[in-house]
Amino acid sequence: MAFFKEKVWPGMQNVWRDPVWSKLISTGIITAVIFAWAKITQQSWGDIYGFVLRLLTFPVPPTSYYLAFAFSS
Repeated sequence: MAFFKEKVWPGMQNVWRDPVWSKLISTGIITAVIFAWAKITQQSWGDIYGFVLRLLTFPVPPTSYYLAFAFSS
């Protein structure tokens, strides 16, 4: 356990604080959750792929776009 606290944990913190690596790690975690969900629910890969595409291309109503700028100033 001392090896982990002295050697591994500081290295992991340095990687996590890096702006690029932290995004890659978080993307990997999200991908792992999606794969686990697909395995547990026994969904087809086409269904999972379609769900992810619909999630990424969800249309945002224009009203909320204008409201965000109205309250930001």
